[in-house]
Amino acid sequence: MSVYTQLSLNDLAPLLAIHDLGEAISLEGIAEGVVNTNYRLFTSRGRFILTLVERSRDDYLNWMLGLLSYCQSLGLPCPQPIVDHKGNPVHQIKQRPALLVTHLDGQSPQQPTPTQTAQTGRLLARLHHIATGFEHPRPNPLGPATWQQQLEQLTPLLIPEQADLLAKTLPRVEQELFNRADLPTGIGHGDLFPDNTLFDGEVLTGVIDFHYACTLPWIYDLAITLCAWGFDTQGDYQHKNFKALWRGYTEARSMQADERAMLPIAMQAAALRFSLSRLRDWHFPREGEQVMRKDPEPFLRMLNWLSSEEGIKELKDL
Repeated sequence: MSVYTQLSLNDLAPLLAIHDLGEAISLEGIAEGVVNTNYRLFTSRGRFILTLVERSRDDYLNWMLGLLSYCQSLGLPCPQPIVDHKGNPVHQIKQRPALLVTHLDGQSPQQPTPTQTAQTGRLLARLHHIATGFEHPRPNPLGPATWQQQLEQLTPLLIPEQADLLAKTLPRVEQELFNRADLPTGIGHGDLFPDNTLFDGEVLTGVIDFHYACTLPWIYDLAITLCAWGFDTQGDYQHKNFKALWRGYTEARSMQADERAMLPIAMQAAALRFSLSRLRDWHFPREGEQVMRKDPEPFLRMLNWLSSEEGIKELKDL
């Protein structure tokens, strides 16, 4: 979450009027994240999250909001979209789609504990199970079909070791992971990092930011989450958290041996995906008032270890 578009309370008057949310009290920009403009909105009737979508289409927004409503109705602790008097969830502010969702209590963990990490694994398995009933698949907008173009754009800006690592990994993960049609696949979160979860102490209270949700192999969605929780901010392997999340997930959702065997290559794919996106945002930053630009180096370090004999052996021995 970031702030690319500045808003004042006066900008919100038309939106509040059609939602019956009372009078606006305050608006606080949220700097974390890298994609959309986000605010905490406080009104006389409660707290809400306001998102101005900087890069997306209305058809996807309606899909994502439908997924949120579906999952929330089945007990997943995710935000509930706020609709207006006519049932519309998407509006326009400053020529951008604007969404309102409920505010969830809790804090994102800065240094996740194994207990928090295990709960996140169970939550992801629960999401995969619940979303099987949401019969509206969506292709991955940041899947491997986009990676070659990103790599070609970035290669002149990278040191040779980085370019070589990325160039060797891309065809390997395409062939060994994404060209397989037999892996369990369905809707996943796609971005389940610690800053997209909320906790009250050691108790998980919410999961947020479904803007990257899509249809993908579940082992790949799990690998993204393992990269996010099983390595520290420098990109170094943290075996306690990694194994806690793996156990939490696999205890809640059984996996066949052939799916488990795909973990090393799925981890490489996840580290590659975030290496590329963070390199792109690092070298081609977007303008904004409060913009979070994340260092790509930890994911490059992670990818290097995951591609090594040591990393592959560690994952095969889980």
